[in-house]
Amino acid sequence: GGVDMEVSAFFSAANNIGVSCLALLYVTDTIAKRLFFRNLTVEERKTIKAARQQAITLLCEFIAHQNASKIQKKP
Repeated sequence: GGVDMEVSAFFSAANNIGVSCLALLYVTDTIAKRLFFRNLTVEERKTIKAARQQAITLLCEFIAHQNASKIQKKP
């Protein structure tokens, strides 16, 4: 698919310039069966909301770790 190739290029570019990066992807096996976020059940909405919150938490932890690393490296 196209997304995985774009993410691969993103990581390669970040590696080449020596910066950290992070990719958050939404993965589903129902993309061909129905449109994304259309007619979701209450349970599906709860699951997506919980996953989104977990992704936000992971992103914040990643940023905090990167900032802490930068602060420690300063002379």
